[in-house]
Amino acid sequence: MKPDPKNPKYKPVITLKAMKNLSKIILICSVIFLAAAQLNAKTPPANSAAELSYVKELVNDQISFPDDLCTGEKGLVKAQITIDENQRVKVQEINGCPGFKEHVEKQLESIVVEFPQLIGKSYICKIDFRI
Repeated sequence: MKPDPKNPKYKPVITLKAMKNLSKIILICSVIFLAAAQLNAKTPPANSAAELSYVKELVNDQISFPDDLCTGEKGLVKAQITIDENQRVKVQEINGCPGFKEHVEKQLESIVVEFPQLIGKSYICKIDFRI
């Protein structure tokens, strides 16, 4: 037998108000879930210590003091680099002393990386010129 809505003792199993609240809860949970999924997707995996050590050693071996500057000059250059699909270093951003900056950028872009597993990874290099 079906319950009769006209009967004063009739109580629906789920009320309209409960359905609205349930819909709001589902919507909020969906938004939180999607936001958390997007947040995790934007976080790149950290570079391993061996990779960082290799890149640091490679950069330090390839960068020399600029010939056109006086030996007493000193400066600091920071560069964000990425290894492209041809295993070459590409400078994304570089900051530092103007005399050193151009020199470092030229030398960084001449570096070829031997390990293909580094392709697409980014690193920040700090080159300190002090004599």
